[in-house]
Parts: sequence; C-alpha cells; structure tokens
Amino acid sequence: MRARALAPAAHATLLEAVLERERLAATALGHGVAIPHPRQPRPDVVEAARLSVVFLDPPVDWAAIDRLPVHTAFLVLSPSTAVHLQLLSRIAYALREPGFDEFLLERPSKSELAQHLRAIHKDA
Repeated sequence: MRARALAPAAHATLLEAVLERERLAATALGHGVAIPHPRQPRPDVVEAARLSVVFLDPPVDWAAIDRLPVHTAFLVLSPSTAVHLQLLSRIAYALREPGFDEFLLERPSKSELAQHLRAIHKDA
C-alpha cells in the first residue's frame, strides 16, 4: 500500500526536524550508511510510518565515525515513539549483517531490498 503524499507544508516542517537532529549529532552510522530522522516522532505530519531509501551519487561526507562518505540514506518518519524506535532498530540490525553494506552499493530495487531485509529479520 502506497502512503499518501505529504502535504506541501509538511516538507519544510520535516526538513527542519531532520536538520535539527543532524545538528545534535550526525546520523551517519559508518559503512556508507546514514539514517536521517527527526528526533521525535511526528504524528502531526505523518499518519503511518514511512521509510525512504536514497542512494546518493556521488556519496556525501556526512561526518561518519569511520569517515567514509555516505552512499545510502534511510529516511525514517513515524507517528509514534514505539514505531520510530522499531524502525531504527531494524535498520541497525540489518547493518550488522555481513555484506549488507556491499549489497546497498548495488542499489537494489525496492522489491530486492524488501526481500533481503525480510530474510535478515526472518533469521533473527
């Protein structure tokens, strides 16, 4: 099911919330991956959780602890703390899987990425 488009006014609100979080500390985790997200869930802007995957070309210096540029960003938006933390946790868990960062370099399709994530979490 495809989420409804965000209201135009929500774009600026979400951008500022994500940038505010980045000013606290970079959300780059290393291995070329970042998880930008607002510090707090935003039920005023999103009704259901959203996860967008962005493959950056060229990769971006995101102040990662390993100093590697970011090639993949997972933008997390959610309306509740529980869902927000669950999404962050699931992404972090997948990143611990050997070879997952290399898989992301291949720029998988949405279905390939979803299948790979399901396989990782099925074994958990």
